[in-house]
Amino acid sequence: MKSYFLLSALLLSFTVSKAQNSIEKSNLIKYNLSGLAINYHAVQYERVFSPKTSFAITAGFSPSTSLPFKERLIELYGNDAQARTAIESTIFDKFTITAEYRLYLSGKAPQGFYIAPFARYSKMSMSQQYSFLDSDNTTHNPVIEGTFTGFGGGVLLGAQWTLGKTVALDLWLAGPFLGSQKATFNAVNDKKITNTTGLENDIENTDIPLWNMDATVTNQTIGGTQRAVIDVNLKGPFVGVRMLGLTVGIRF
Repeated sequence: MKSYFLLSALLLSFTVSKAQNSIEKSNLIKYNLSGLAINYHAVQYERVFSPKTSFAITAGFSPSTSLPFKERLIELYGNDAQARTAIESTIFDKFTITAEYRLYLSGKAPQGFYIAPFARYSKMSMSQQYSFLDSDNTTHNPVIEGTFTGFGGGVLLGAQWTLGKTVALDLWLAGPFLGSQKATFNAVNDKKITNTTGLENDIENTDIPLWNMDATVTNQTIGGTQRAVIDVNLKGPFVGVRMLGLTVGIRF
């Protein structure tokens, strides 16, 4: 009986030791260096589960950021005073969270080329000065505030290397994704609008492919003053690409 107990204890000790060795340095924390160019900060945690698979979750945010490619947009639309005002005044905060399952096609996780199906949630709040001319030749400049929320999925291709036993370099090659997105916008003008129907039509006739837009403009008494309230609801595709990027981190 004592011999059997001793043998069982030795086997258990060997099994635990082997399991501990198999998960040694199976965790990684990484930061997306390439996002710095567009004021996007992202941190990823990756956990290795087997010699060929891992799970990763990434949280990213962009605080108080102007429109990407702002100067290029001004070159294209800057001759339109209203468009220029909208482009120059737009500020947004964006938060994303992405969960992915990685399958390493070469090497041993977390090293080598991989393919990673992923799901992404995104929320963006923004503000913009919207300038328009009313039918009585009065120019209005309300500040519009809005929120976008989107959810979708895609597939990321990439490659990861470890330098020594601690440093990791993760290269995201391309990750197209598709889903659905909705948005709401609201603004309270400092005075009433004469042609509310005309403004509704102008907003709804904005050409955004594959998006449905519904606008409501009403004059209401707020604080004893007649003001125009603008509400806009949008629905459309959540489409994008996780662009070429480089993350660097530690393995532990």
